[in-house]
Amino acid sequence: SLESVIENKTGVFFDEQTVESLIEALKKFENTKFEPKNSIENSKRFSKEIFLKNFKQTIASL
Repeated sequence: SLESVIENKTGVFFDEQTVESLIEALKKFENTKFEPKNSIENSKRFSKEIFLKNFKQTIASL
């Protein structure tokens, strides 16, 4: 999720793989107002068109 989530804009992270850390992240998530437009804009980075463009550029550079 590090590449798809923007901290405090489209989601939250938790630092440790512990129950306590996850609970804190869930509390933070519940108390944060996320704007849907931020998630929509962020998701465009993973569109089919962007993927194909980057894939073709990578192949061309080999």
